[in-house]
Amino acid sequence: HAMTTGVGLRHICDMAVAYKFYNGLCMSSEYREVLKKNGLIRWTALLHRVLQTVVGIPEEYLPELGVSTTAIPDRDVKWFVDTMLSDGNFGFGKRRRFSGVPGKLLFYGRYAPAAFFVRWLRLICGRMRRTVTSDNV
Repeated sequence: HAMTTGVGLRHICDMAVAYKFYNGLCMSSEYREVLKKNGLIRWTALLHRVLQTVVGIPEEYLPELGVSTTAIPDRDVKWFVDTMLSDGNFGFGKRRRFSGVPGKLLFYGRYAPAAFFVRWLRLICGRMRRTVTSDNV
């Protein structure tokens, strides 16, 4: 839901707790392959950078991605954190900086293009399928 409705600070904290708990229990290489297969390496590098700068999680708790988190621009970390804090939990805060696809297209398109576009395509197709089914009833 990070790329569609939004996330809150608690989601970031959940990831920090999960990484700390699973540290050393999972193979970084297997995790990296799953991320690569799903086109989420760059997105996860951004997440790691946010975890380090906002939550303060030590780097040793983060699985090796094969991508440097220092390659993630500070402006992107700031945009993500500002959006997360203003949009609130699941993007249902009182004021949303970017509602829907247009505001997130360039940002998430850069970090997880396949996941972003596939997710929205599934949502659109699902909506169309429900509409067609409802009309036939």
